[in-house]
Amino acid sequence: MDISKRVKNLVRMYNTHDPIRIAKLKGIEVEYYDLGEIKGFYKKILGNKFIGLNDTIGEFSILVSSGHELGHDVLHSTKQIQLMKDYVLLPKDNVIEIQANKFVAELLLYEGANYDYILKSGTELDKKILKMLIDLKNTNIS
Repeated sequence: MDISKRVKNLVRMYNTHDPIRIAKLKGIEVEYYDLGEIKGFYKKILGNKFIGLNDTIGEFSILVSSGHELGHDVLHSTKQIQLMKDYVLLPKDNVIEIQANKFVAELLLYEGANYDYILKSGTELDKKILKMLIDLKNTNIS
């Protein structure tokens, strides 16, 4: 699975690298909730796709979470993977989560994307997340 190539094709198809906009253009319903410690989730129920985002986290974190959940839709929406995610307790460092993180890194750091404002005036958490995304972008994950 070439995640970088999948992202490039997606960006070309929708003419944006904004994950929320892409999700909506793909017909995925995006909703905001107070999810406590959970940053977001992706669900596919009877063919209907949903991304739930935590409305209590910052703007950059919402962008990252939405891209991660979009990654699950693009990379992991088969019935077998959905069943596995629903019925098996998966650790955060499993291949599915790593691939979704690589997807969001490729998407948000797509050609020409600039997040200097995060480095200059973002929260410490936002800076940490951005640095992690940069590291992921430069890592070969399939």
